[in-house]
Amino acid sequence: MDNKLILSIIKSFLILLFIVIVLINTSRNVQCSKEEEATKMIIKGKVIRAFLDSTHHSYETLDFVMDGEEKRSYIFLFEKSGCFEYLEPGDSITKEPQSLVLKVFRNNRVEVFNLNYGCVNK
Repeated sequence: MDNKLILSIIKSFLILLFIVIVLINTSRNVQCSKEEEATKMIIKGKVIRAFLDSTHHSYETLDFVMDGEEKRSYIFLFEKSGCFEYLEPGDSITKEPQSLVLKVFRNNRVEVFNLNYGCVNK
């Protein structure tokens, strides 16, 4: 192989490596942003439905009633604890500010989920 071909392969590899690093960092930043957003949220309400919203990129979507008002949240986007899959209409849910603990009350039982966004930049 000649030097031009080797140099071209090295340049291509470095460009690809740069793109992968940028994509990984962007993903982590989004995960950490969602975790920060979730940490600030207060939830004390009743689940109307938890669904994949086809009009919004199939985002994990939660509709719930809090203080008599219907609300919509995308708190489960990038979240990995399994809480979203567990939720059912009629569940009562609570989450305090400055916490990632979400409690689900159903049939005289309480399930506790530690919301996990995979943020490693704490």
